Amino acid sequence: MILLRSSIFAVIQAAFTVVFGLAALLALPLPRLARYRVITQWARFVIWLAGWLLGIRYRVEGLEHLPSRP
Repeated sequence: MILLRSSIFAVIQAAFTVVFGLAALLALPLPRLARYRVITQWARFVIWLAGWLLGIRYRVEGLEHLPSRP
């Protein structure tokens, strides 16, 4: 079962990588912020897919130690 879910994840990720790659190329004429939002959707999608399909969860620890401003 694990091999099946991992294989499905790899196939979906590869397909969406191609789609998002083309979307990133089409977004070149857009302003930087718009391009950033288009491109970062790939990472959000892969993280969501890993959580939904593979059951991988993540948690940020130590966030309170980061400064509030850059």
